[in-house]
Amino acid sequence: MRLKKLTAIIPVYNEDLDNLKFLTAILKKNSIDYLIIDDGSDYPIKLPHALRRFKNKGYGSAIKYGIRHTKSQYIAIIDADGQYDAMDIVDLWQSMDDEDMLIGRRICHQGGFKRWLSRLLMKITCSLIIGRYIPDVNSGVRIFKKHIAKSYASILCDEFSYTASITTAMIVDKYKVRWANIGFYPRKGNPSTVSMLRHGLITLYQILHIVAGLRTRKFRKCLRER
Repeated sequence: MRLKKLTAIIPVYNEDLDNLKFLTAILKKNSIDYLIIDDGSDYPIKLPHALRRFKNKGYGSAIKYGIRHTKSQYIAIIDADGQYDAMDIVDLWQSMDDEDMLIGRRICHQGGFKRWLSRLLMKITCSLIIGRYIPDVNSGVRIFKKHIAKSYASILCDEFSYTASITTAMIVDKYKVRWANIGFYPRKGNPSTVSMLRHGLITLYQILHIVAGLRTRKFRKCLRER
C-alpha cells in the first residue's frame, strides 16, 4: 500500500489545540500527510495544513470538504478529541491490502453504561437493517478509497452520521469492507456535542434512507424509462 498515497483528514470544531498538535506530530513522524479542517471554530486553528471554514457546517460536511482538497487515492479520518490513537491510522495503513475500506473497530467503550448500551443497540439495529453483521458502524477511524467516497457524496450525511452512512452505502453496494481492532480512550478537552438520542435517530434515518435508495435503484430506473 505504500505505493499509494494517503491523506488523513482531521475535522475539528473547538477542539483542544494540544490534542491536535500531538496527533499531527505522530502522523508526520510516520510520513502520513494530513489536512486539518477547522469547521468554524470560535478561535481559528493556526497550524500547518489547516483549512478554515468560517461557518460550522457539520462533521460530515467537513470531511467532504477535506476530500475535495486532497489529491491522494486513499483517505483516512480521525478525530482530534483524544479518543483515538494516531498510531491506529499508521497500523491500519500498513495492514491494508485490497480493501475498499478498512474500519477501526473499537474494542473498549468509554462514556459509561448509557453510551455502551446505545452503541450496542445501534450495532444490532444496523446489522438487522443492512442484513450483515456490522461490528462497528460509526467508528471515527477508518481508511477508504477517495473515488468511492466522492461517488456517494450527495447521499452521505453532513453531520455526525457521515461514518455510519458511508459504511452502509459501501456494504449495500458490496464493496470490500473489513474491520480491525483499535483502542478507544476517554475524551480530552471540551465536552462532546453529540446527543445520543438526536444523533442516534439521525443515524438510523440515514441508514434506512441509504439502504432503501440503493436497493431500489434498478426498480426506480425501470419506472422512469417506462
